[in-house]
Amino acid sequence: MKKRSPWKQAVLMVFLTAEALSRLSQAAQAEKPGYGSVVNQYEISYAPGVTAEMYEPEYWERQCENPEKELLDEAGIAALNEAIWKDSSDLVNHIREADPIINGTERKICWASRRLPEIPLYRNGKRMTPADYGAYLSDILEAETSRYQQLQYVICVEQADVKAWPETETVSKDPKDPYYDEFQVSSVGVNAPALMDGQTGDGRFAHVVFYDCEGWVRMEHLAVCRDREEWIQVQEMEDFLVVSSPGIYLELSGQFLTMGTRLRLLEETESELNWGCYKVEIPCRREDGSYGTVTGVIPVKEGVCEGFLPYTIGNVLELSMSFLGDSYGWGGMYDSVDCSGLVQAVFACFGIRLPRNSASQAKIPAKQVLFQESMTQAQRKEQLDGMRTGSWLSFPGHIMIYLGMEKEEYYVLSAVGSAMLPEETSGMLPIRRVIINTLSMKRSNGITWEQEITAGTDPAG
Repeated sequence: MKKRSPWKQAVLMVFLTAEALSRLSQAAQAEKPGYGSVVNQYEISYAPGVTAEMYEPEYWERQCENPEKELLDEAGIAALNEAIWKDSSDLVNHIREADPIINGTERKICWASRRLPEIPLYRNGKRMTPADYGAYLSDILEAETSRYQQLQYVICVEQADVKAWPETETVSKDPKDPYYDEFQVSSVGVNAPALMDGQTGDGRFAHVVFYDCEGWVRMEHLAVCRDREEWIQVQEMEDFLVVSSPGIYLELSGQFLTMGTRLRLLEETESELNWGCYKVEIPCRREDGSYGTVTGVIPVKEGVCEGFLPYTIGNVLELSMSFLGDSYGWGGMYDSVDCSGLVQAVFACFGIRLPRNSASQAKIPAKQVLFQESMTQAQRKEQLDGMRTGSWLSFPGHIMIYLGMEKEEYYVLSAVGSAMLPEETSGMLPIRRVIINTLSMKRSNGITWEQEITAGTDPAG
């Protein structure tokens, strides 16, 4: 099971306001069928039209002809990954092919020239001032650089936040809402490779480029490889474990491993007694900041698998539903997932390397079903009826995993920040969880998700 440190658990304890809970309860008690479900004496609530049985993979597998059929084999997945890589550099970063020599001074000036936020922002409840932004700029410009600077090859050794500016605290629009960090770009996991192309003047932050994002990361979360060859060797694993649960903590080191993380498998010697556990290689940062490894163990029951899982509808359902009820984490905040982070994590378990944000994921070179604005409701339903369970639906700013249809309603699973109830005409609920809901839910403009869908994507199509 996924665990969180005490302070993060405390932060995430409360998501819905009293008003939101009241409205959900009212919807559940409404006479109209499908407008909320509350079950058993503990009043566990679900989204309108959703039942407890729908939270089980088997419920949706019964609608599929062969949920255990492999949709793409190893060769097919390799071809998809290559197509994603070749399609366009705006989907992913080609870090393995990067020129090792960069103009560090030019990059530093570029970072410092970024447009500063024009809206009021708050850090630790206090409104940020021009002096606060000036501190960022000063720290960036004070870094030592040259016109001919060597890239450094780094490995992430801790779950790390990637920020638009070198900042450790949450910076939000609302001083009372810590769930949306305006500086949060993404979150990257243990063993993620990256290129380091600069640091702040105080050495606390590094500017790094990952396969799917770039930004500022705390230096303590990175380890510098000797050279490119060592960096490549770290990534090439013949035998490895894949984390197939939302997240696990390693014994002793306490490192948090997110779904899709890979660790090299090691052979156990006769003198070792790690019964019921895998022996793995864990990356670490040495005192001098260089890359190193230590050995560790992971219990076989911990939510890991040997190598990648087969890409099947059944596995997509199992993996995605393991997130149900988890908190929404904008950009991977609080060791959790947002909508695109969930999709990326699930498909990483099959070895599929997706872009980070929802817009890029919706554009991958795979089977695309476009929903034109001019379509009638009947035409939209016809398109939806042709979608495979486990494929994706998206509209600007959101992506979700399609589950199927039940009683004329289409169901999806996703990490949801906020939404409007089907019967409402105004007022957004702060959901902030991974949930199942119907496409009758509405956006802030009062239009249903079904009407707003712009694309369907089937990686195996």
